Amino acid sequence: MLKTSVSKWLKAFSLIFLISASCQVAKQQELIEQQVTKERKEKRKLEASAFYLKIRCVKDGSVTIDGTPLRPPYRHKVYPMGEYDFTIYHVTGKVYDGKIEVLREGGKFGKYPGYEVCFNESLLSKVDQKGSLSLILSSPKGRKVIRITIFRR
Repeated sequence: MLKTSVSKWLKAFSLIFLISASCQVAKQQELIEQQVTKERKEKRKLEASAFYLKIRCVKDGSVTIDGTPLRPPYRHKVYPMGEYDFTIYHVTGKVYDGKIEVLREGGKFGKYPGYEVCFNESLLSKVDQKGSLSLILSSPKGRKVIRITIFRR
């Protein structure tokens, strides 16, 4: 008799333990699903705030951003609060380094969201004279969106 009551007690205890464990697992799975959902939302929000920076007037040379060579149409996707290093290898053999700082959101206007910057001979000659140059690209509403600093290597 004692043996059967102990056996029933052990069965009841193990059943309660299994139920408790499965509740804990379900709770952990729910927390993991919430975290994954939150990360997906943040990623979508970040992607929605991204825009392109198109670099023009360097067709004879080459441009790299963060070590990756740009191919035509010489554009790079940038994100708010992002910083990117770039290098321009000019056709004359001169090399220019610089930094692109995206200060805020602001590329959502026009048919193609983003900005264009032209590193023409006039701008590069100013860099040669002064050693460095800083540019600010503003939105149509006048908000500073991108800061570009360029200097000769």
